[in-house]
Amino acid sequence: MKMKIALAVCLSAVIVVFAWYYFNTGQNPMVEIKKKVGSFVAKYYDRGSEDESYENTTRTTTADATNTLSDDDEKTGKTSKTSTEETFNVSHDEHKSSSSVDTLKGKPLEHENGHIALHVNTGETHPNIQRMNALRGNDAFVYNEGVLENARKTFYREVRPSNRSRERFTVLFLHGIGLTSTIWINIGTFQILAELGYRALAVDLPGHGNSNDLSIPYSRDDILGYMTNLFTALELQLPVLVSPSKGGEYAMPLLMAYPRILRGLVAIAPSDTSHYLIKDYQKLSVPLLVLFGEKDETMLHKSSLDSLWYTPNRLGKEINWMKLEDAYEAAKKSWKPIFLFIHKSWCSACQAFKPKFAASQKIKDVSKDLVMVNVEDEFDDNKKKFKIDGEYFPRIVFMDPLGNVMEKVSNAGTVYKESKYYYWEPQSVVRSMEKVLDKVKTMTRPKDEL
Repeated sequence: MKMKIALAVCLSAVIVVFAWYYFNTGQNPMVEIKKKVGSFVAKYYDRGSEDESYENTTRTTTADATNTLSDDDEKTGKTSKTSTEETFNVSHDEHKSSSSVDTLKGKPLEHENGHIALHVNTGETHPNIQRMNALRGNDAFVYNEGVLENARKTFYREVRPSNRSRERFTVLFLHGIGLTSTIWINIGTFQILAELGYRALAVDLPGHGNSNDLSIPYSRDDILGYMTNLFTALELQLPVLVSPSKGGEYAMPLLMAYPRILRGLVAIAPSDTSHYLIKDYQKLSVPLLVLFGEKDETMLHKSSLDSLWYTPNRLGKEINWMKLEDAYEAAKKSWKPIFLFIHKSWCSACQAFKPKFAASQKIKDVSKDLVMVNVEDEFDDNKKKFKIDGEYFPRIVFMDPLGNVMEKVSNAGTVYKESKYYYWEPQSVVRSMEKVLDKVKTMTRPKDEL
């Protein structure tokens, strides 16, 4: 009888403690116990390979939006690269399409520093044990995590080179709804950036994961205050900010108020873009890389593009870009040829090429004599006139002032003989632009166009 009474008292005490913990923290105590046990086990045991059953909804490229690429010239045909100071690899064959669309759609990306698991379970909030062991067990890295008391008790995790003198800049990752900072460990991003010498830093946004959910900022002013406190607490100096979906609620107020504290922004279908005016975007000089998932069924990708389209440094701020439907009339009136740049947000080769394109002063200078058009995911690429020798990305097609495709102007002199309208180096683009201008000079302008 005494044993039963003792058991009943113990059980009642456990229930009281669990109830107190829940009402005071808002967290499920059983979940927290599992986390602690999981963290303890992770230090001493390897629980096998990661779950490969996840399905991909977005394709994320963790790269510096200010990128200038290395001078791998067209003769090598080697991998493309996307970083201002160090580079990520993108196979040069990635621009080609295939009947199985493996190259462009749904195929996980292989990196020379390891496999990036792009197939992500959106409900995943716990770090992959294998990847955590790899980060903690590598003497070349230092892995830290903790809570920032002066930034609303935000939980953060970071990995950085052991040798700080060789550390490059910081890449700060936010996350989407239902996710936490662990997503950047689980898809291999932390590992790759650490190996390349960057400080990779991610936070659990307020109300998510291990961060405090009692003081969530809601207004844009409160969010701006929170982000500035976060930057101070983390001692951030000109980081690249990666902002997917819900992360836009935190990134956009900061971008608009203090754009100069960012080295660049990687915007992955961010939310909250529609709250600002076109003129607000037109004033920005921060380099942007805008992405969204090719299978994204939300409206975020459309609203994001509608707003971020007006950011001057999205592709080249000194180039007067026009929409294709307006370009035909403009070309006739000015008697200028049309430059049509066809690219996709999910195409790694496109994202690698665009910073080189934007950095070329020669392209900017020559572009003044052409009607410049660039089209991305919103473009209907089913027209045969623009798929002269197949469908691959990026492609650059030229048209004369009357809108006729100039098929003979191609990437002559490059190694891409099977993909004649694929360009990788700015100098080959300039050669084609100058060739087009020479051809137009020999054309007779119709009297009704004078």
